[in-house]
Amino acid sequence: MNQDAIIAKLGPLVELYRKTLQRNDFNDIVKLTFAKGTNYHCLDYLLRAGFTSELISRLTFSNMKETVKYYKLLLALVVYAYQGVNKNTTPFSKLFGFWYLSDDKFKFIHKLADFAVDESIKDTDFKILILQVFSIFTVHDDYSMFNDEYYDFDMLESLPDPGAAWEGEQFPAPRFNPFRKVNMKPRMWMMKLILSFGKTDQSSMTEWQVALAKFFQTFVSSRRHAKPVLMLLEATKATSYFTVKATKGSIGAVRFLKHAMDSYAEFSDLKQTLRLKFGNRVEFMTRLESVKSSFDWTEDSFTELLCQYLSLSDAKQLLDIYVSPRKQVNFEGMKYFTLEEDTKRFYIDIILTGVFESLPSYDSFWERITEASFEDIPRYIKFATNYPSMTMFISDLQNEMLDQIKREILQHLTLITGRVKINGPDSFSGNSKYFWKVKSIVSERAKEYQVELDGVNTNDFKYALAVTLCKPNKASAIKKFGIDKLRIGRVERNRGSHIFKCENLDLLDYTHLVFLPSTDSLKGWDITKYHQALMYSLSPEVKFLMLSSPIDDAIDRTKDDELVQVMGTYQYSDIRHILPDLFEPHTVVIVPSEAYLGQYKDVKMFRYGDAESVEDMINFADSVFENLQKCTGMQEILHFKEIALMQQLVEVTVNCLDAWRATLEECTLKRKMLPVEFQRITNGAPLENAADLLRFSERMTHIVPVILLCWDLLKKELNLDTWKFICRNCPVMITVDDWVRVINDFETTESVVLLNCHASVLMMACSFVNWTEGRPGCVKIVGGNMADYFFYKRSKRNTKPANTAPIVKAPKLIAGFKRQIQYISVKDQVEDAEYCVTLYHYMTKLGYPTDSIGIWVSCQRQLDLIKEVADTLLPTTIDRPSVLFNKSGVYDYIHYKYSIISLFTDSDFKEVRMPGQLTNFYVSTNVAADRLYFPDRSSFIQIAKLPEVDKLETVPGERYGLTERQSENVIVVEDLQHLKRLVDEI
Repeated sequence: MNQDAIIAKLGPLVELYRKTLQRNDFNDIVKLTFAKGTNYHCLDYLLRAGFTSELISRLTFSNMKETVKYYKLLLALVVYAYQGVNKNTTPFSKLFGFWYLSDDKFKFIHKLADFAVDESIKDTDFKILILQVFSIFTVHDDYSMFNDEYYDFDMLESLPDPGAAWEGEQFPAPRFNPFRKVNMKPRMWMMKLILSFGKTDQSSMTEWQVALAKFFQTFVSSRRHAKPVLMLLEATKATSYFTVKATKGSIGAVRFLKHAMDSYAEFSDLKQTLRLKFGNRVEFMTRLESVKSSFDWTEDSFTELLCQYLSLSDAKQLLDIYVSPRKQVNFEGMKYFTLEEDTKRFYIDIILTGVFESLPSYDSFWERITEASFEDIPRYIKFATNYPSMTMFISDLQNEMLDQIKREILQHLTLITGRVKINGPDSFSGNSKYFWKVKSIVSERAKEYQVELDGVNTNDFKYALAVTLCKPNKASAIKKFGIDKLRIGRVERNRGSHIFKCENLDLLDYTHLVFLPSTDSLKGWDITKYHQALMYSLSPEVKFLMLSSPIDDAIDRTKDDELVQVMGTYQYSDIRHILPDLFEPHTVVIVPSEAYLGQYKDVKMFRYGDAESVEDMINFADSVFENLQKCTGMQEILHFKEIALMQQLVEVTVNCLDAWRATLEECTLKRKMLPVEFQRITNGAPLENAADLLRFSERMTHIVPVILLCWDLLKKELNLDTWKFICRNCPVMITVDDWVRVINDFETTESVVLLNCHASVLMMACSFVNWTEGRPGCVKIVGGNMADYFFYKRSKRNTKPANTAPIVKAPKLIAGFKRQIQYISVKDQVEDAEYCVTLYHYMTKLGYPTDSIGIWVSCQRQLDLIKEVADTLLPTTIDRPSVLFNKSGVYDYIHYKYSIISLFTDSDFKEVRMPGQLTNFYVSTNVAADRLYFPDRSSFIQIAKLPEVDKLETVPGERYGLTERQSENVIVVEDLQHLKRLVDEI
């Protein structure tokens, strides 16, 4: 069943359930939503249809006993809304806010907790949803009582010897009263979760283990709950149990949990203990002496060495040296294992914990990726994780990127093998721009190879897989595609051939190259290289300060100066109020795509690579310089072009500053407002008190240097060196790719704004922020998957400062059109593309600015086609339209007032998110099916009623800029040819 068919069934089912409340109808809704994993299109539809509120109301106000399916769908909707691009916390607050105010406030929480450890429930996805909800509680102080029910020190009572867990602590252990009547169910819950890690009865064992590891990591890093959870994990040696029981896909998450617990031990001490204990075992000692340090071997390799030469009895004797017999009671009582080999590995892991670096290095990814690396890869599971320091954030990010790259490669191979059928070692049919036969591979130098392809590839790819083929089979995750061997590397075009840089190309017998798209994760892993290089360039003091400084705001949430700040925004919104202007402290705004550079031309800042922005900023600074001279009483008003020497400019600005200070002192002493003419410099903001005067005095300290700098730019040729100069000294907006090119010329900046960037960019950004204790800078995060790593932070919704242009409000009418939202039916894909372009042409003829119109598509094929059609149909005098495909979310903060949306798609994605601020014109090849994506009860539809006709309705005689309707006449555009005639008639 395709996506259209699913939505077509879902809408009527929802309405039927609303009327009858029959469980069969509800079960059908659940089946559609979770038939093949979680269908996020269904969740999105149900949220927009207001179904979540109805489920919450029924659960809280009805006495009916609901099923696991009911709880699963409800929690899926709540978590999906909370973790979505707009971070909608309303459903979560509605659901748990009721129980918080209830007299029986713990009833619902206890029920969810019981579900999570109920062995009769095999649905892993449902249990993961419960853990995600419980982790969200850590974000909200309002729900701390729910956390305290499960995660305070009382849970240590569930241990066989609670007192042993307190040995060595700096504060005394509480007196545990055996006769105290308490509800032991919550106390035992964490213990049950620990034991469930090794259970094999889950529908997806790997994903359950990953979720558990992330769940515990959430609390280990929580300032409120870290201590009791750490003590429980340490007492039970849970992470060592997890290490033994972990699947190949979950071991990465377990290792990060161990890393987050921050245990440390010296390898030299362990080595000396092994010498003293087993010095008479010659072969073992020979192997041991070959390991000079913990950097020579991995933890896995050293574990295998100990397992090979030590018996269970040997491991137990070694354990007795490191862990006292009393403390062993708490984990021996858990009865983790039945096999002696597992018990031995468990003991050895306890001994080795903290000795080896648990996370992979940058180089290890490129060195170790082989065909065996793609087995048992878990899906991405979001948790509201806390990061006490930048080090923890970077470690978790790198761990996540490794799995994400592998997921992306598997998805890419799936798409390729849909176009290329592989039949055997040297047999395939079909073609793809990503799949090429290798003619020859020659080793150029160490780890660099010249590859000549059997054809000409003109695409500019940066990453590739070298592969050999085989007959497709189910032996492994890679062989099912017909790929036998696989290596990954970077690739560069070199005239007619390519240079393939690979760390582990063992032989030169690879027969094909599979090019990879430059995804955020692949680029992010390369950014790790820059981060490591930048770390070496920092002084030890600054490096320590940066990596150890707290980046959470859990200690004092009243402060507004955190090093990392998450800005509250909405998808497709105008975020200019977050951006700096030319006269604010030095800020770098980093964006993922060039499409963002043209979005904020009215914000006074440089846009890297845009010569027009340089001219605009020089003219703007010149006009401010003119106003400064006028309001301070200068007799002769000079402009930049009239000043030949820097000394002359300095003299003028010094005289202006002297006059400014004199006026300022007079206003302060006499407590009167700054004269009106001075407000030209302060953007028209009235200065009524000393605080206002002080704030704009600080602004003056930024205005004068920028005036000098812009005058200097007037004399410079606009080349790469000039752009580097601008980046070092002025607020600038720059793409990630451009930033990487000039990163070595960057210096410290006051702040960085990361606009919808991949989380990896923060690794580079943090190196340039001012980390001095006197006046630390900040990194402002606006959307992107980076926000997923900072759920615990409260979003800042700062007000729009006076120095930006006002955000345009929706007009009373859309000139020339009857409605704000319209559906237009077309015959096929080609007509869809032509209609979008022709409608864009029609709007430009009505006077609509081209930079206010965006065309959004639902698949890459349509994007390519629309661009081709635009080049063919549009006159050369009209700007080409901006065409965007936003399935990945990279354009979430591109905003257009007027949007034309193509609903044609060759996949399960459709752009139904209303990206236009003022209008949304939907062009569809199947209007009946596409209408179903817009529930009647959605908030937007209630505001702007959907038209009944499937044709464009225009109002003749109106032009862009009108504020009142000029005519009630309406022309219904019958088809594409009719629209073309209207274009010609204007």
